[in-house]
Amino acid sequence: MLKLIFSFLLLLSFSCVAQNIEKIINQERQQIDRVDIRLSDRITYISSNFAKPQITTTNLRDKVRVLAITKVYYVYTAYRRSSDFDQKALDRKRFEQLKELYPILFESPLIEWEILEQTGLEVYTEGEGYFHGFILVHRPLPTDAGREKEFDLVSQFLNNPTEGLPLIEEDPIANLFTPTAIIDKKESIDVMDAEFDGGDQALLEHIQNNLDMPNEVWKDRKDFWASFSVVVNQSGKAEIIDFAAEYGKPVEKAIRDAINAMPLWTPKSINGQPVIDTVNFEWRISYSPQLKGMYLKNGKPPILGHTIEEIANDPIHSSLVKTEDILMNPVYVAFSKVPTSQQLAIVMDVTGSMANHIISASFWLTEHMDSLPFTSFAAFNDGDDTKDDEKIIGSTGGIYYTAFMSEFSNSIRTAMQKGNGGDYPENDIEAILYASRNDKQATGVLLVADNMSAVKDFDLLYKVELPVSVLPCGLTGSINQNYLDIVFKTGGSIYYNDQVINLQKLSKGETFKIRRTTYVHSGRRIEVAN
Repeated sequence: MLKLIFSFLLLLSFSCVAQNIEKIINQERQQIDRVDIRLSDRITYISSNFAKPQITTTNLRDKVRVLAITKVYYVYTAYRRSSDFDQKALDRKRFEQLKELYPILFESPLIEWEILEQTGLEVYTEGEGYFHGFILVHRPLPTDAGREKEFDLVSQFLNNPTEGLPLIEEDPIANLFTPTAIIDKKESIDVMDAEFDGGDQALLEHIQNNLDMPNEVWKDRKDFWASFSVVVNQSGKAEIIDFAAEYGKPVEKAIRDAINAMPLWTPKSINGQPVIDTVNFEWRISYSPQLKGMYLKNGKPPILGHTIEEIANDPIHSSLVKTEDILMNPVYVAFSKVPTSQQLAIVMDVTGSMANHIISASFWLTEHMDSLPFTSFAAFNDGDDTKDDEKIIGSTGGIYYTAFMSEFSNSIRTAMQKGNGGDYPENDIEAILYASRNDKQATGVLLVADNMSAVKDFDLLYKVELPVSVLPCGLTGSINQNYLDIVFKTGGSIYYNDQVINLQKLSKGETFKIRRTTYVHSGRRIEVAN
């Protein structure tokens, strides 16, 4: 799996990496009072010392290699004791250390970089209390619980697409400084977080009664805190989805066993409808039977930290996305740019981490049923649950096709239930060919693609006879080169947000820009400009 995840990325030379570092350091910096630590299965922290270049998190190489990273934040404080202090010189040393420890971060053109300058520090001695270093934003590692969470979320929307819905928070750090749309105060929103039967005191008693300390904890008289998050699904079932660090298999098993022994929670609800909630925990792992399991340092049950929480009075951490928010979503906007006069077969990737994009696309389709430019609909999952080493190029399967919009929701559900993609590269071309063979009316294809996933069957592109346009979902750093090549070679267009780029109309040397990245027609292909 490790070989496959980033096999599609162009590896850069050391000189290119150095130039890339300079480009990052010199980009615009965003100011924020303070970056608060947030526990999430989509965030990994790499810390450095305050006012010093030393990176202290050096033990995450194996984890970083397997993460699908979309964005890296570099965080520092603006405080300086000397007027001649050179912040960029310090930044450069930290970046060079990061490159030595985690070179893969500089090998992917898909990663976006952001610099956050914390301005709230006023006293030097309090600097150690601020986070310094790098924050990796990434797809969660695939788990059965995560897969179920995405399926439940999409199903919840498809069952009632006109209602507000909780979208998955793809970048928890962005929400610290990017306010979401303000919710209409005229609407009545009743939100109840997930709750353990009997309340927090009963939860603490359950933990202390069911958390069995491993022998190594007793023997070595260990005493530390373990941070992790738990998803409570719509049925009230609680399951661990992510540990904040590595605590050792015996300790993690003990925590999992205690979670699995929990009775059903009362699930989170929005206006009476059960939805998914994520609860953040910090349990004390201790040899002392009086202290084990405590999840507040004074031994009292805390008000639990819910990842999906306040709605009406908290626009920054709001999880309730109303219609107006979806209308501004890049996927929804891009669909609005597809000419209604076209006859296209829509082919949609519904593998892991596509939930938000599936919802946005489905909402647009529902809103425009009377004027759709699509003659057929296909959802694909890269081979159902076939093992990665058993997938055959061109015959991977997991493609669910229909000629009727009314049946597309069921196709999406079936595809998501039967497979989650496995390795990152997907069978996009096989799905395109399947739709093309079955849809005789189509004069082109719109591929709704996961920008983080490579095309494993790219060698089959020569069989595609229709022009293929691509709508890249989850775009951060740059458009995946595979999708640029598909569009360029077949004569299609790129649809992203409010932009439509017809690659066939570009002349050699001509450029265009999407988000922060500039692309150029090199003569042979469209690629990222240096």
